[in-house]
Amino acid sequence: DWALLAVLERRGEWVAVGRGGRRLWLEATALSAPEERPFGSAPLPVGPGEPAAPAPERLAEARRLLGPAAREVPLGGYLLLTDLPAAGLPPTLGAVIAALEPAYRERTGLTPVGTAAGVIVLFASEEAYRAFQAGEERLAGLPVSGHARGGLVALPAAAGEDETATVLVHELAHLLNRRAIGPALPPWLDEGLAEELAGSARDAASGLEPGGYGGRLEGDGRRWSATGGLAALLQAARVLENDPGPLLPALLEREWTAFVRGPDAPASYTLSFLFVRFLLAGEEGALAPGFHAFLAAVAAGGPATPPALVAHLGREWPALEASLRAFVAAEAERELAARTAPRRTGWRRFFPRRSADPAP
Repeated sequence: DWALLAVLERRGEWVAVGRGGRRLWLEATALSAPEERPFGSAPLPVGPGEPAAPAPERLAEARRLLGPAAREVPLGGYLLLTDLPAAGLPPTLGAVIAALEPAYRERTGLTPVGTAAGVIVLFASEEAYRAFQAGEERLAGLPVSGHARGGLVALPAAAGEDETATVLVHELAHLLNRRAIGPALPPWLDEGLAEELAGSARDAASGLEPGGYGGRLEGDGRRWSATGGLAALLQAARVLENDPGPLLPALLEREWTAFVRGPDAPASYTLSFLFVRFLLAGEEGALAPGFHAFLAAVAAGGPATPPALVAHLGREWPALEASLRAFVAAEAERELAARTAPRRTGWRRFFPRRSADPAP
């Protein structure tokens, strides 16, 4: 992790900074210059571990924003803080959380260390969540639907039960990544794994169905719209159709700020989702063993770099990208057909190609 720290005091070559409600002394000579990357050019590998406990001041701020209606509910190993009344709490959240860790182990081949722990803050109003988000310097101004920081996950419930469950899966997957692989993952991997699980279908009991695509296809015969994982699939198909590439090397090398704040941020998320899904299911599962080996190597302290991934997959970039494009196009056509969309609503017509078409 990294943070911008305010210097409280200087004594020779030592500086005092505030972090997590504590006063810490650091050697000034060991601090990175402002122009350097947050983790330096060659960060030391860090393996799996329990997420950090939520910062006391952030918990206090969450409770303040929740107000007198705040209550605590145990939920699948986590502590849920919410101002929703008992009748307003989405009834499927418990089932979704119970299904998440088994699905994560099945998809990644990794077993997270320890047990599920942390705090989920579920705000009844969008306004209260935005006020809480504003306290996270890295997230200021971003149109996020939720966030995870250390052992704390925060999100609004205003978007409805289905969206709340989807966002919660995504954010809890970040905690699982920390417990199973480690911190400071490249954004395509951290966000791609989280999006792949969050975009999965859910069964009648609201448990996850990894490998499927959640969301709905709605239309009146003339206009059609998609939500959830299906929308991400169709958007990725459109991006790949409109941009001849190559796209993969740049996506995998993109750093966090460019990934979440750059003009291609929406495309970065959808492409990372579909790239992870491709590595797990593409070529009839032929790439999954190499991807699992890559994840295990990163968890053991190995590099999470594009060359390391290519070495484990045994494929070069041109072949990988061509196969990814074919996979996404086939998945999009199959999903639309399975949802009884009219034949004229193939994904190329669903998202018609236009010159200079921006990323979704």
